[in-house]
Amino acid sequence: MTTLGYDISKARVNVHLKNLKYIFGVKSKEQLFEAALSHKYNLFIPRQFLKHGSYPLDDELLISEE
Repeated sequence: MTTLGYDISKARVNVHLKNLKYIFGVKSKEQLFEAALSHKYNLFIPRQFLKHGSYPLDDELLISEE
């Protein structure tokens, strides 16, 4: 996020991750990614927020070009 001009602390990111884990009913980041991908939330992520290698993507998954 910093490279995109957004100033967000690691603590703030961890708060968001904790809240998302609670919402999705999971205990790990890996489970959170799996749950988000299973609900196709990856389609709503603007392309600029995805960095190559940030997490593995299946070749069949589509990412928003917006």
